[in-house]
Amino acid sequence: MEEILNRVMYNKELIFSKSKWADLLKFYFILTYGKDKIPVLSKEVLYINRYYWLKLFYHHYSVEFGKDAGIEQEIGLLLEEISNNLENFDWNILEKISHDIKNTEQETFRLDKKNILLNWSDLTSILDALQTASGQTYGKKKLKELTDKLDDNQTIEIDKNGIKIEIKNKLELQNLINTYDSNIQLSQILK
Repeated sequence: MEEILNRVMYNKELIFSKSKWADLLKFYFILTYGKDKIPVLSKEVLYINRYYWLKLFYHHYSVEFGKDAGIEQEIGLLLEEISNNLENFDWNILEKISHDIKNTEQETFRLDKKNILLNWSDLTSILDALQTASGQTYGKKKLKELTDKLDDNQTIEIDKNGIKIEIKNKLELQNLINTYDSNIQLSQILK
């Protein structure tokens, strides 16, 4: 993996992030820069898989941080590479991948009358974003949204590996955050 990472110009913060999308980027890199070590895949299958992992990564990344011209350029270059290297390629496959990724993703926060439903991995992604320079604005914004809901007497229900945890106030939220990272203090972040 280190050999592959040395050949790419991506910010290592992206690659080694604890966010749910970091592994998606790693899969793309392995298929792109380690393809000579994967001889069992046909050229077409390899391209389809590279496109899938890059689009899925970018979808999750852009939900958190917004659009990124560099990643969009990478997608464009991949499409150009497919066009130049595969004759009679069925472009409908890539259109279906894009459509499926866009339509199967749910919002991070889902409103259910009075409760906000949140997966543990969504909360940890927000907390991890606070640790990066590029993610601090996003992390603060999402934590502010959560605490505003608590101020409006709404309950946050977090699914942590099948266990439902109800959060009814900022102190309970802080206590839960402390189980993940005790250095993150809501009072400091929400100033």
